Amino acid sequence: RREIIRELDGQLEKLDGFFSYTTGKEGERIVTPILKTGRNLMQDFGGWHGVGDMLNGLTFGNFCDCLDLLQQSKQAAAEKDDPAINEIFQDITLKLYRYKDPEKTPAVPSLLAIHAVNFFSAVWEMVLSGPVYIGGEAIDFRILFQKLASEDRKVDDKTGWTGIVFEVAASGVFGNKKEVDDTPFWDVLLYLYKCKFEYLHQKRNKK
Repeated sequence: RREIIRELDGQLEKLDGFFSYTTGKEGERIVTPILKTGRNLMQDFGGWHGVGDMLNGLTFGNFCDCLDLLQQSKQAAAEKDDPAINEIFQDITLKLYRYKDPEKTPAVPSLLAIHAVNFFSAVWEMVLSGPVYIGGEAIDFRILFQKLASEDRKVDDKTGWTGIVFEVAASGVFGNKKEVDDTPFWDVLLYLYKCKFEYLHQKRNKK
């Protein structure tokens, strides 16, 4: 078995783009997987159960929390605040995973925390970078993030995704704010896409 592991370790460098390589405080080699895929390759791990492929099962509220936590992790990384980064990674994991016995939830395993952050980031990058296939149809969510002409843009109130939650709640489509937070995030993204698509279509027809 040791020979197999040694051989696999020797091949890691050839899988460029799938792993990152760092050195620990004591000089040990740390290999971190950075597979970018919408598949949750660790949906079940040591008593933990997570959301499905492409984050299916994740609520919109937890989705927004994860985005906020990712922003916090960037700031913590810039400040080289390792304890803060570790805490943020654990918080993201707890948004995506539940332990089999909630009353006896242990500390989040480091490997699971790294996977959870990489998995969430990979799916979010897919949303930002190209069409996502839903029910066999290609949906290009990038239109949600295209800037409108200056005369059409509202002044940014700096509320970010929290502001979007309140706007969606005001529409009544999914109910009040709590009900919006509890709605599957893909349902809310599809609703936002529909609103933006119809707006752009109507705008083109007016020209």
